[in-house]
Amino acid sequence: MATADPSEPREHRSLLKSFYGLETVSSEREEVVTERTEMTDLQNEETINNNNVPEVDFVSKDDMQDPVDINGKYFLSKKYVDKMLSECTLTQLDEENTKLSQQVRELDSDIQTLVYENYSKFIAATETIRQMRQDFKHMEQEMTKLKHSMVSINEMSSQIDTALSPHKAKINKLASIHELLRKLQFLYGLPGRLKKCLELNHHALAVRYYSRALPILQRYKDTPAFFSIHEDCTDIMKQLTTKLHSVVQTTNPFSDENTESVDLLVKLGEDKDKMIDLFMVSCRVEVDVHFQKAIKPRKTIEDYVGVACEGLLFILHRLGDKFREIFSRKKEVNVILETFIHDKVSAYLKKAEVFLLEKVASSDPVVMVRSLDKLYRQVIVVTPDVVCESLVSKIALSMIQLYQNQLQEHFYSLLEQAFADISKVTSGELPPLAKLYTSLHDEFRSAFKANLIALKEFISSSIKFSQNQYFRRQFCTIGIQDVLVKKTFNYVLNTVESFPANIDIDSYPAFLLVLCRFSMELDNATISFLTSRSDEMFQAELNEPLEASPVKHTRLRAVRTASNLLNRFVYLTGDHLSKLYRDNTLLQDWMIPTEPNDVTAVIRRSVDELGYLDSLAAMLFDEGVKEESSEGSKKNYIQGYQQRKLFQSHHGSSQIGSINVSRLFSERMTYYSSVQFNKFSILTGVIKIALKAFLEAARVCTFGKYGLQQMQLDLAYLHIYIWRL
Repeated sequence: MATADPSEPREHRSLLKSFYGLETVSSEREEVVTERTEMTDLQNEETINNNNVPEVDFVSKDDMQDPVDINGKYFLSKKYVDKMLSECTLTQLDEENTKLSQQVRELDSDIQTLVYENYSKFIAATETIRQMRQDFKHMEQEMTKLKHSMVSINEMSSQIDTALSPHKAKINKLASIHELLRKLQFLYGLPGRLKKCLELNHHALAVRYYSRALPILQRYKDTPAFFSIHEDCTDIMKQLTTKLHSVVQTTNPFSDENTESVDLLVKLGEDKDKMIDLFMVSCRVEVDVHFQKAIKPRKTIEDYVGVACEGLLFILHRLGDKFREIFSRKKEVNVILETFIHDKVSAYLKKAEVFLLEKVASSDPVVMVRSLDKLYRQVIVVTPDVVCESLVSKIALSMIQLYQNQLQEHFYSLLEQAFADISKVTSGELPPLAKLYTSLHDEFRSAFKANLIALKEFISSSIKFSQNQYFRRQFCTIGIQDVLVKKTFNYVLNTVESFPANIDIDSYPAFLLVLCRFSMELDNATISFLTSRSDEMFQAELNEPLEASPVKHTRLRAVRTASNLLNRFVYLTGDHLSKLYRDNTLLQDWMIPTEPNDVTAVIRRSVDELGYLDSLAAMLFDEGVKEESSEGSKKNYIQGYQQRKLFQSHHGSSQIGSINVSRLFSERMTYYSSVQFNKFSILTGVIKIALKAFLEAARVCTFGKYGLQQMQLDLAYLHIYIWRL
């Protein structure tokens, strides 16, 4: 088995060093270190010889670096080893050896990895440089060859110029004669060319030939040689003109053939005004056909607007482009076209307004807005002079009015449904007033917000006509603020006030509490919330401030409506109890011969009804605070008490019954005062009215001994149970 050559690793290392340029660096570094070491020794000897007298050090700081610093620039391995042997123990030397060996392996690994990673790059760079050298050599040869070719071309050009310079004038003269002969040949062959073009229907080519030769023919038409040519060409062009007129009258005015024919007639010198009239006459027929199709009613708005945009408005747009292309873009010429287009678009918009207003009730707002936007965009492209904002504003206001009517109908149906639910409750059961009120309020509020969201589509940023300030002002102020907000709240309050007159409210007075609570909530939150919501959604879109919504006035009216409804409830229920007390007092025989042993049935019934009213009021209103008696009432009560004591001392205890009856007249109070929005005030108002009627009925009655005792018993019962309420 052959042994490995120990010189191979050295050769590999030397190749790598030569590739990376490490040999030169190491050799230079060793030379520098050796040189500087010698200089240092020499300086030390001189210092010793001079009796240790210091001299100026001409060596830099870099030259004075520590040679035993292993990471330094001027490291000397021999001195480092000598130092380590003299200063370190065997164990320390072994550790240092292990440490250095590990660092060497790490460095070798890093260098090897670096070489492997960059080897392919180095090879590719070498190949590229080699190829560039070859290319530059080839390019240099080509440039040299090109230079010789340019020199030879310049020499040949100079020789040709020198040879032809004596004959240059003759050549120019011959060239001009040749050009003249070619023109004469064209003129003599022009009639034949024109006939050929007429047969092949190459009308544009014929007009171009004739227009090219016409100046010469008109200039030399009196010359016998050109007279016949001129006459023949004129006859042929008359035939062409007649044919072009026929094409204009019989073909579609928007076809390329018709447009080309009109353009050629204009180039042939036809009167421009007559040609405009002829073109417009042919266009009117086609436009009228599309106009009739556009105004024909359709099943859906999309179809109606689509037919107009893709038919009539598209044709009018093409008409404008062709007219300006054929005739002129001057303002006085375009007046005829603009007037015609303006009249047609205006007539269509009037018909479209009628159709769209009829479809407002049955169309989705999103579909309506998208269709109007499509129509608006097409109209302003065809004729910006036509004011389309009026149509859009009318449709938008009609849509708002529709939503307002639907909201009113929905609210009225909610009231009817709530009253129907109350009327279904059997006698003695408590109707779900809180549930009915919540349902009425929440559904009305949700319907109102849904309408605002649906109408928001009209001022969406993607809608073209919503960017117009005139439309925004009309839509947001007149439409939203005046129609939807003001009229809706006015209708709601009017309906709440008038609705009790349309139903049997005397049989179901509890419904007045629902209406009262709903009106209170309008004042407390609903009006402010919905008005501010509408202002945020619509008035904020305007660039100028608008008048604030009349929230205060509407809220005050809502408070008055709630107060009126609550007072009416108190009057109705108080009147009902008053009739019970009055009928019971006036019809009962108070001269009964037997001692009473129970409370009158009517009194028990009235207490039950007061408890029923208490439960109804507690569903919708707060408890409230009990009012303190006034100073006048306290004074009257004290005076009455003193009079009763005096009367008792003179007449004895046998007259105690009459003294107790006088208690009914000891308090002075207002019976028909305004009722507050709480349970205590409502019940107090009802009780005041009922007891006032009871008192007035008792005034006209004559009581016997046992009748007076029955009255005392009834009053005691009322006092006990009413006080509990």
